Amino acid sequence: MSFVCETRPRGHASPAETFLHQHVPNYPLSSNCDDGVIVRFQRRTALTLGTEHTRHVYAEVVPKLAMQHKYLLHAVLATTILHDRALAGLSQSTTTESYHVSHAASLFNQKLSSTIADEDRDALWATAVYLCAMAVFNVDISDPENAWPLRPSHPTDLEWLNMQAGLRVIWNVAQINRTGGLFAHVESESKPNCVYPELPKAGITGISQILVDLCDTTQGSTTSNDPYHTAVGYLSWLLPMKGDPANILTFMVFAGGMTKDFRRLLHEKDSRALLILAIWYSKLFHSSWWVSPRARLECDAICRYLTRLDTRHQAFQIVLNVVRMACERRDSQAAAILLEEPRIISGFVKQERRQDLLPDRPTSKQVDMFWM
Repeated sequence: MSFVCETRPRGHASPAETFLHQHVPNYPLSSNCDDGVIVRFQRRTALTLGTEHTRHVYAEVVPKLAMQHKYLLHAVLATTILHDRALAGLSQSTTTESYHVSHAASLFNQKLSSTIADEDRDALWATAVYLCAMAVFNVDISDPENAWPLRPSHPTDLEWLNMQAGLRVIWNVAQINRTGGLFAHVESESKPNCVYPELPKAGITGISQILVDLCDTTQGSTTSNDPYHTAVGYLSWLLPMKGDPANILTFMVFAGGMTKDFRRLLHEKDSRALLILAIWYSKLFHSSWWVSPRARLECDAICRYLTRLDTRHQAFQIVLNVVRMACERRDSQAAAILLEEPRIISGFVKQERRQDLLPDRPTSKQVDMFWM
């Protein structure tokens, strides 16, 4: 798939190009493509980055805002060009895409470090949303064997997760529901990505039984003494939902709501934290163009990594086999159905009492029976 721009007469720059040329030193005017990119953003890309009720508002409002805020214009251009690449099945970023991503991030950070006026707030929020979406999508490899967590650790691992957590800060800075805000009337629809469900701060109420067993959660577990508590609370809340485009922002609550302790465990490649993340990934195989590629790749990589560990925790092995087979089948619903399946939970409880019921590593055949 290719995207061809109409060529304008020499010397006739588009409004977008003219704006950037006026505000960004050395901005190239040779491509004559920016107007076409913005049209594609409005008619296509913007409609993939929100809920059913918000996406049309963003498609209408953001292009107008972009002509007033250069950091947002760069973000709009970068996101749309990246979407072009995703649709074309291309893995390598282009020079133009990298140019706009770099300038969007740099100018965005400059604005956050300066005095923020009310007229900046909506543009800052929209820019943050698109920067985060691009960070989730951008995975520079396709082979799970070379993906995190199988590859050697690097300080930039999971940077996309840190950015998701940062959205909560930008939500407050942007004051979305303020009087006169362009997005105020859709605030309640945007809210799931930034305002999180009330979860119990202690105990196991609302947490899936198999996740309780996986993390050895007890009535005495709290968000303070158990680094898994918040993550399994969010995950249990999400398990009954479909990870489709209509719910994608709700699913991002899990990523944005992770505690620092849980993110630290992920950086340390803690086996249970990795498996919890893999369960979440397994719900998102068919969610959206900007999430699904990472979900498929890193879920596969996590399952391979964990399979090679000598972990004898029975609940861990049951869940790992379930998620691994869901990953192999690209079945976004299988893991949720199986993790809620009473036969698995009751089988696990019996197995804990009688160690001879299951081997240390349940076989694919034993787990596969639950699809029958």
